[in-house]
Amino acid sequence: MRKDRPKRTDPLLSEIIRRAAAQGLAEGELARRAGIRPDAFSRKKTGTPPATVDELRRLGEVVGTRLGWLDGPAPEAVVDALAGTLFDD
Repeated sequence: MRKDRPKRTDPLLSEIIRRAAAQGLAEGELARRAGIRPDAFSRKKTGTPPATVDELRRLGEVVGTRLGWLDGPAPEAVVDALAGTLFDD
């Protein structure tokens, strides 16, 4: 017998969905405008598979949201963390 796993929701995707709802935009229409099939969008809400950066960017554009450093240079702390120098003096 398989136990149901709890649903995981990407916090960025959750925020985009919240903003879409506040604008009166249904999830299916949000997905369609972003070029994502509604059935695929439904699966992405549970993280199987997770939404890609490109999909999050397109969804954000639909609701008028820019996804911060995904659209520009990374914050210095992120660059340092990736370079392994975050905690260097």
